[in-house]
Amino acid sequence: SPELSEFVEKTGVPFLPTPMGKGVLPDDHPLCASSARSTALKGADVILLVGARLNWILHYGRPPRYQRGVKVIHVELLPEEVGHSIPAEVALVGHAKTISAQLVAGLAATPFRAPAAWTGSLQEEGKKSMSIFQSHASNRASPMNYYCALAIINKHTPRDAVVMNEGSDTMDIGRTVLNNYLPRKRLDAATWGTMGVGLGQAIAAAL
Repeated sequence: SPELSEFVEKTGVPFLPTPMGKGVLPDDHPLCASSARSTALKGADVILLVGARLNWILHYGRPPRYQRGVKVIHVELLPEEVGHSIPAEVALVGHAKTISAQLVAGLAATPFRAPAAWTGSLQEEGKKSMSIFQSHASNRASPMNYYCALAIINKHTPRDAVVMNEGSDTMDIGRTVLNNYLPRKRLDAATWGTMGVGLGQAIAAAL
């Protein structure tokens, strides 16, 4: 999404993709806070929720994962979904692409830049998490652990690959290890936790 990418880069706001939203902005973007997810959620006082919903994947927007009283600006296509879990401070109903472009345009009149201390703390937390991940990924003990196996797959996966990620631990750890760089290139159990569809989805992705 060029519009959302422009908004993130002009404001310096860190972002977290949901599993099926990975690749809308690339996972290797310097403002991607996936490796500091818990810290980012708990430390945020305002959340701009674009094209996603506060369901179980995002812990319903409630404590202890979030600050009590966190303010949510919800960009949502369906008005009935706004405030479904917690009330939205601001509801922007419409297509995410259009609203993202309007937000970018609004920055000309009201510039905003995320506090450097906040983004810096997330980056430091992310480095700690990545260090732990690298330790697991470099462990070649037998039997091979999930991080090691998935990191090898990720290393040899092209940037435009469609990733079909299903299972329990394989899917959960794969969400952090298997990167996406382009939109609509990831399939997993998603909102409904649907299991058993991986083979069919992989065949469809290959076609």
